[in-house]
Amino acid sequence: MCYSSCKIYASVAKCLLWVLLIFIVACSSDPKTLIVNRWKATSVHGTEQEKEKWEKRFEKKSYEFEFKDNGQCLMYEGGSLETEAKYTLATDNKSVLITQGNQSYTLQIISLSKEKMEAVTKGFMAPRDTIIYMAQ
Repeated sequence: MCYSSCKIYASVAKCLLWVLLIFIVACSSDPKTLIVNRWKATSVHGTEQEKEKWEKRFEKKSYEFEFKDNGQCLMYEGGSLETEAKYTLATDNKSVLITQGNQSYTLQIISLSKEKMEAVTKGFMAPRDTIIYMAQ
């Protein structure tokens, strides 16, 4: 009797571990989860001259976004908090709308992982440039 009960418990435990693993993997690739972080601009896509120009600018003064899970977006310049705003992730998970009062800005997400985000800014910073942000 004990042997069969132990087999049942072991089977149930294995199933629960698989479900937990699937849940963790699914959540870790969800853009709504991945965006919640502090992101620092480090480089841009473009010619070597453009990269060099922007990397020097980023070395002199850092630009960061911090997206909180409650929809709050904090923007830092040179390490100091400059602006507080609200953000929403588009239903297609390909852009972030940042709203401050009556002004809105968009980050068009090119790629997003736990460590890195590549996005095109629209309405602020360097419009048209794909900026590379690293998680902090």
